[in-house]
Amino acid sequence: MTASRARPWNALFPPPARLAAPLLVLVFGVAILFLNYRWTLADDLARGSAALRAEATATGQRLARLGGNLLTSGGIAALQADLAVSVAAPDLALAAFVDTDGSILVSSARDLSSREARLTFLRAATSLMQPAERRIMLSENEEQLYAAFPTEGANFWVVLVYDRSATLAAARTDALRSLQWSTLATGGLCLTLWAVLHYGFALRIGRLADMARDFANRRAALVPLSGGDEVADLSRVLGEMAAEVLRHESERARMETQIMEAGEAERRRIGHELHDGIGQRLTAVALAVDGLAPVLSGQPEGAARASEVARQIREAIAETRRLSHGLAPVGLEAGGLAQALENMAAEIRSTGGVRVVFEADHPAPACSTEVATQLFRIAQEGLTNALKHAHPSEIRIGLRSDETALILEVEDDGEGIPAPPASGASGAGLGLSLMRHRAQLLGGDLQLSPAAAGGTLLRCMVPCPETT
Repeated sequence: MTASRARPWNALFPPPARLAAPLLVLVFGVAILFLNYRWTLADDLARGSAALRAEATATGQRLARLGGNLLTSGGIAALQADLAVSVAAPDLALAAFVDTDGSILVSSARDLSSREARLTFLRAATSLMQPAERRIMLSENEEQLYAAFPTEGANFWVVLVYDRSATLAAARTDALRSLQWSTLATGGLCLTLWAVLHYGFALRIGRLADMARDFANRRAALVPLSGGDEVADLSRVLGEMAAEVLRHESERARMETQIMEAGEAERRRIGHELHDGIGQRLTAVALAVDGLAPVLSGQPEGAARASEVARQIREAIAETRRLSHGLAPVGLEAGGLAQALENMAAEIRSTGGVRVVFEADHPAPACSTEVATQLFRIAQEGLTNALKHAHPSEIRIGLRSDETALILEVEDDGEGIPAPPASGASGAGLGLSLMRHRAQLLGGDLQLSPAAAGGTLLRCMVPCPETT
């Protein structure tokens, strides 16, 4: 029974959640900052209101004690001066003494004296005047505070009007500015956190993508990334898949090589059968027909027919020999690739019509039998395509090597590279595919390009260590 393993912590937080974490922190952070702004502002305003009530109470009681004596003794001027000093206090907009009928006796604003209080903005304050009772009231928007205090004997009232609109606006502005700076700081922190997380994931995913591209282009193996996050898990899975792909490709290449080797062996067997079986029999028949000449010497017509039959048999022998050499090149087995290519060029030259030359390094490059066989078939197919499609007057077959590769070239001066054949068509398209496949089996590359002097250049480059 397989023991259960604890899930790693990163399995509980997939990349989308981790990348979205800064956004969640930003949302919750801004929400908390906003609630704190509202609560703090409300608390500050409440404490400000309480302090203002206490100040209004102290000021109203002081003026009530002072005004009761001064009003009865005719000290209007002194009371006027005291009111002017009192309104210098923060937020105190107006202070006045009003009689029980609502007439303003004295006010910090001289133009209000002797007027009816209910006809001025003291109206709200005078509505608080109740017998022997002091009252303090805030306006609905809490920007004004009204207070009324009776003097001794309740003959007169002190009415106060506080305007705290500027103070409240400043408090709200300061609180809002603090909220804005806190929000910006939180946003910057979350953005930095997001950038760090995103950069880390993007960097690792970019490395993984680069490795996948290199693996696809056969430039490097796919090595899993280190770490315990999802990118590392993904790289390990991709590494396992890549190893499986390589195993399948290796198995496919091995089977393709076996199929090609089996096909080549069958070609050689058929070539030997043509040469040793049918070729020998045709030679014997040709000799037998030649032996009929003395017998038919008295029959000119029969002798002529026998001579024609002998000629056709010799042509069949030559065709059989050519086919057998194409299927089982004698030079490839005896003298190597260079000799086989030279023999093929000489054989085509002997048919007339096209001049075929073979050029090779001296000494000729040596390579394994497998490489030599595949390169010979590529040259054979390239030569056949040139003769069939390009209609050249001259074909050059070249074989050379440099420090890293063996290079085979088939160049003609014909009509140039033909248009790609239609899908499913046979001929040059199939032949080119087979040539490329043979080159890939050797780990090489095959290129088809216009020749410098017109026509077509077929170049195949394969790594080929020298054989000993």
